[in-house]
Amino acid sequence: MSELDKLRGETWVAHCLAVAECKTLAQLHEKVPVLSSVDLWSKYRGGKAKPLESTVRVVNLMLVGTADTWFHGPLALPLWSVLALDLVVARQLVEQAIGSQPNHKDWMVASYVPVREMDNLELAQALLELSITEAWFRPRPSPDVSDLNLPHVFENIDKYGADEWLARVQEAEKRTEELEAANPRMEHIRSDNFLSLAELVVLEPNPLAHHYCIHKKLLAASKFSKKVNRYPILQPQRLLALLAAAVVSNGSDELLLKDVANFLTQGLKEAMTDLFGAGVAQFVEDNI
Repeated sequence: MSELDKLRGETWVAHCLAVAECKTLAQLHEKVPVLSSVDLWSKYRGGKAKPLESTVRVVNLMLVGTADTWFHGPLALPLWSVLALDLVVARQLVEQAIGSQPNHKDWMVASYVPVREMDNLELAQALLELSITEAWFRPRPSPDVSDLNLPHVFENIDKYGADEWLARVQEAEKRTEELEAANPRMEHIRSDNFLSLAELVVLEPNPLAHHYCIHKKLLAASKFSKKVNRYPILQPQRLLALLAAAVVSNGSDELLLKDVANFLTQGLKEAMTDLFGAGVAQFVEDNI
């Protein structure tokens, strides 16, 4: 049994318990008497055995919706395919997320590069531009040390000092220029008014994590409680698409894309825990 199979079994049994409104496996076995013994439930949860497809479907007749969790993932989202590093499914999820959000602003990659023509770097950049606030992308910090106290970068300056922070930005810009030389289409991705993706992924605190945390707090406030759709970063489909973008990025040998993958997985830590549980969050950290 692979670690992913164990996680899949644990998640499925947990969903069965929740739908059946049971606290223990013994209660579940009594309420859903489709297995020969309660020990089988324990083996499925512990990853020591996998249920037959027919068993999953029979359980689903009594606990509707649980089959989707086994075959696809929580909330019927294709989480297992993404965690199995299926690059085809991962790219499809990213493309769908980009294509499903209209009204792209002129500065966004999605406004001038058709999604089906995007390379892996453009995919990640386009999705991030649609997922976190524009304030994280602009304005580009000035090389003048006196201008380095902008709201979205002052944490970096406090941590590294102005000189080291400037060196990090300059190194990021150098890597971006090298990438642009290899791919002329990229010269249009950013004007001087916006941070490059290479600059974004070295910012601290992680903009993706920060953006998620802030909007989770906003949603918790009563006046925002019914407006989750106004925050793409809180939508399960968008969070899975961001994880899929990490899988796509990590599948490349380009150093910048490896940095992007790390930025995404670190930025999604809290979100993965909230949405899918600590087991999935740990699996992501260990394997993507």
